[in-house]
Formats: sequence, C-alpha cells, structure tokens
Amino acid sequence: MLTQNFRLNRLVILAPIIASSMLLTACGDSNDPAAIQMPALGATSDLNERVIDATAGGIGSLATNPVNKHTYFNLDTGMVVDLTDVAAETSADWHMGFKRTGIVLNGGASGSGSVTGAVADNQEELYNADTTTPNESVFLNTTPAIHLADITAVTEATGLTFSSDENVNKITSDGGSESWWLYDRVLHTISANVPAWNVIRSASGDSFAKFNVTNIVQGSKDITLELFIQNVSDTSFSLTPVTWTASIGADGVTKCYDIDTTVEVDCTAAASDWDIQIEVSADGRSWTMWTNGGVRGSARSGASFGTLTKTQADQFVASTTPGLTFSADTPSGVFNDSTWYEYNLQGGRKLWPNYRVYIVDTGTNKYKLQITSYYGASGTSAMINLRYAKL
Repeated sequence: MLTQNFRLNRLVILAPIIASSMLLTACGDSNDPAAIQMPALGATSDLNERVIDATAGGIGSLATNPVNKHTYFNLDTGMVVDLTDVAAETSADWHMGFKRTGIVLNGGASGSGSVTGAVADNQEELYNADTTTPNESVFLNTTPAIHLADITAVTEATGLTFSSDENVNKITSDGGSESWWLYDRVLHTISANVPAWNVIRSASGDSFAKFNVTNIVQGSKDITLELFIQNVSDTSFSLTPVTWTASIGADGVTKCYDIDTTVEVDCTAAASDWDIQIEVSADGRSWTMWTNGGVRGSARSGASFGTLTKTQADQFVASTTPGLTFSADTPSGVFNDSTWYEYNLQGGRKLWPNYRVYIVDTGTNKYKLQITSYYGASGTSAMINLRYAKL
C-alpha cells in the first residue's frame, strides 16, 4: 500500500476523437490479474498518474480509420494533444505518443522535436539470471504499490545514455558484404552487390518477390533490380524476371514499386500498395530499402527475408518453401529496445508491466516515468496507466 507520504494526482485522459462506445477489447484483455490492478491512492507527492487511451480503434482497425492513430501526450501540461499522425510529424506540442503497446518520442524518426529517453531502472529483480527471461513467479505476485519505491528513488539522470527514436530496416543497407550495395572506402564509390539476394512479402501479404540489385549508376543514382515474382494466383516464383530501375536522381528522394502491378508508384499516393521503397538520404550517405508493413507506408503485411546467396535464393522456389520466414521493418527507441512489459506469462494471452523506470528528456525538462498497467478498470486493453514526475 502507498504510505501517507505519497499522493498520486490521477486523471483519465481519453483520445479526443474516440468515444467510449468505440473502445474495443482485444488480445490480452483481462478481467482481473492482480499485477495490473490500479494502485491504491494515498496522501502525497509530486507523482502524477494518468490513464491514456491508446486503443487506436482496437486491434484490426483499418489504416484508413481516423481513430487508428497515436494518442499524443504533453508531459509539461499533463494533457493529450489532439493531432493526426501526419500533423504530429511537424508538431512540437507533444512529447510521447501511445498506440496499443507502442510508445514513440517526439524526435529522431518519430517527430521533429528533440525528445530522447533512457532507462533509469531495468527492474532486473523481475528477471532470471540471464536478465532477459522473466521470473514468472515474481511477475505474477508483484503490484504497482510494491514498485512505487523504484520510481521515487530515481532523483537524477547522471550517467544515463539517452537516445532518440529511429527506424530499423530488415533489408541490409549498410554498404557491407551483405548489403544490396557496396561501398569502396578507397575509391569512395558505390556499386551493386549482385550476389546479395532478398525475398519480400508484399504490402497485402499475398504476393512475393525474390530479387537482387544488378546495377547502380552512382552519379544519377539509378538503381536496377531484377525481380522474380510470385503473384497471389501463383504457386511458385516466376522463372522470368521483371526489371525495375529506380531513377532516384538526387539526394533526399524515394522511389516505390508495386510487385503486383510491376510498375513504379507514387510513395504517398500509393501508401498502402507499394511493396519496395528505395531511399537515398538528404546527405547522400544512406541508401536504404524498406518494405511496407513496419515503419514505412500504411500497410501491415510487408516484410523481408535475407540476405541470401544466389544458391540459397534458388532453393526457395515458392513462398511456402520451408525456412522462408519474414521480418517487418521495426521502430527502435528506448521503449522498444527496453520494453515496458512481458506477454503471455503462464498462458492466458495477457500483458504484464515490468515497472521499468524511464527518463524522458524533452529538451527543456526531464521526467521520470513508469507504466503500471495496460488495462482499464473494465478490462479494456491499451488503457495505459502512467505515473510520472519532473526531475
């Protein structure tokens, strides 16, 4: 129980555009588990407690549904900021964005701000000796009240490593031996790594392509791919390749390709349809490939598998060939790299907080925070219970 020396200021914050009648229960909804009960409120401190509606329309909500968005939160005001995801990209009015289990910070790949985060307490006591496997008996018998002391104990951020959000692509694009392009450090030239093959799953999830890059013209940034496609009606990859040359032309440009129609498409207008995106960064130093299902585009099924040699690629004659497993591009940040929860402990498909203590630096102020529940009072998932205080 909380002592009489602590008072948590509580406020339930709902995304302005989501009515309570639209809240959907989803995988992991719970009627009770003790580990996710709201802490009893005592008399108290500088800690604030907020319940943030991160339901985003529920699992399975269409990308076109206006409620399928992050809920943006300003730590200074303690309020939700009513923004679309597009508006949030250039807004300085928010610090944290919540969507289901995901949390982003306004900086790096997630926003135009300078917000960064760090872990102040990893809660290693909730894990086994390897520090990665949860100790289920501990998890299932702990409570938010027990871990209140962990957040109150954090009084400074000295010595912590802060990082901003970034996106991580799964198709190797670093100029090394497994990358689709090679960088010569002596001649400072970029060329195609022809022996490097990748397999992708389309944005719709029902078509596939295995490909390699056969030529790069560095000056004009023309990048040529040879693709062997398995359409939705096919049972194997085509034996006849299709060629696409992405004429990037200048730094800071992206080009996209749809393997179903075998044509280049506009990356924005066809945000849910493109399958391969090639990007050259504004400084010309990063040449990157993305799939449409992780952090680029609006689809959910795009993913990739690789890097493969030509011999290995030839062994995958169809998308159903054993061993062909796909991974989506992923966001990276303090809340992804050191996640705030564990899932499916002892079955039951529930989510359990690990009570890690984070510090978020807004560029002006630093805040310590801890997530104590994923479930609302009625068991609705993605009702994030957040407690925090300014350092």
